[in-house]
Amino acid sequence: MKSLSVSKFALIFILSISLIVTGNSQKWKEGVIEWDIISYYAYLPGLIIYEDLTFNFLDKNTPEGVRIWTENTPENKKVIKMSSGLAILYSPFFLMAHGVAKLQPEMYVPNGYSMVYSLFLILSDIFYTFLGFIFLRKILIRYFSDMVTGITLLCVFFGTNMIFYSMFEVMAHCYLFCLITMFVYYTIKWHETPTTRFSIYLGLLFGLITLIRPVDIVVIFLFVFYGIHSFNSIKPRITYLWSLRSKVILIGVVGFLVFCIQIAYWKYATGHFLYWSYTNEYFFWTKPHIIEGLIGFRKGWYIYSPIMLFATIGLFFVRKKIPQFSVPFILLFVLYTYIIFCWWCWWYGGGISCRPMVDLYGVMGIGLASFITYVIEQKYLVIKYTVSLFTVLFVLYGALINIQYLRKSLHYDSMTFEAWKIDFLKLDPQGGYYESLQAPDYDKALKTGSEK
Repeated sequence: MKSLSVSKFALIFILSISLIVTGNSQKWKEGVIEWDIISYYAYLPGLIIYEDLTFNFLDKNTPEGVRIWTENTPENKKVIKMSSGLAILYSPFFLMAHGVAKLQPEMYVPNGYSMVYSLFLILSDIFYTFLGFIFLRKILIRYFSDMVTGITLLCVFFGTNMIFYSMFEVMAHCYLFCLITMFVYYTIKWHETPTTRFSIYLGLLFGLITLIRPVDIVVIFLFVFYGIHSFNSIKPRITYLWSLRSKVILIGVVGFLVFCIQIAYWKYATGHFLYWSYTNEYFFWTKPHIIEGLIGFRKGWYIYSPIMLFATIGLFFVRKKIPQFSVPFILLFVLYTYIIFCWWCWWYGGGISCRPMVDLYGVMGIGLASFITYVIEQKYLVIKYTVSLFTVLFVLYGALINIQYLRKSLHYDSMTFEAWKIDFLKLDPQGGYYESLQAPDYDKALKTGSEK
């Protein structure tokens, strides 16, 4: 009789909890097409329902219930602020929702914004998150035990802000977690067997990742620096890639063709092949807010997803199991962290913890598995038990953070140490909590990159 696979059980458990919570919360009845999602999503109703990506129909008579935000170009043309990649991933679920709405118009208005569209968007989030975990398991099971793989999957899902972003808010991050994890997997497969098929896969993934969130273009370093572990390995690496230059070029060409979807839209909507749709929003490269972003109480990643501290430490142990990724993972983590915290709104508006870091949870999951394996291999029981205890506490606390956020005892953008202390381990807001909040100075940060 086969023994139970812990990692497969973890996958089933994650999917089951996702569907049960979604069914019970019925978030889709409130609607999920709000804030940034309005702009990510607008391509679909604009193209498929209203057949007008210039969005000029908004000037005539905006259909009831439709919410579309556009920016105005200097030529007074309308353009969507967000890039179109997420709409592509939404599209199969949008089409299913639209089909249901057209079949039952008495229940759901087929305008792209009634309840059924929100339901299918949440299902898309669950689908891509689960797909990301399937590929994370594929990677982990190659290098780590089934037990470590299962524990890692559960820790990443339940111990972080991924719970919220996979079931309650269809932002880009869990979708990117899926794509980047797949990119890591196919990078491994390509280097084992550099076929045309794997080259196309990598190109498609790279193009989609960049099309959804252009700053995530840095994931290419996972491929370029794969196998580099010292200065002496750089030259052989260049030689190897040059020997396979046709395959490498194919990756680049496919990736560029995918991104051309956005270039074509910009040309159509604005008359320019390249267009900065964020108007007056910029990166401030000399004013990174790394300390505040990692350990600040407003959105600190390690404060509200503490299990990721162990995952970060684990990146330095990756070399023992997957030496090919030891340098690329650390390089990506450092560069990506710097970039995201140079954005003028380094706390990224409303949300739990540092939401852009969710994009890298596949990479961080490998780091966490490396850390867990290192601890298991220690001969001192006190180290094993102590770290195990903190791992459990960190995961439980990370799960609690999601509940606090949903019950409004964790503020979306104004947390302080005092507010955190007052509501620590409390499900509901306590006396003095609201008075301890401090709203960010959005205007000053937008102009100077700092609130000081």
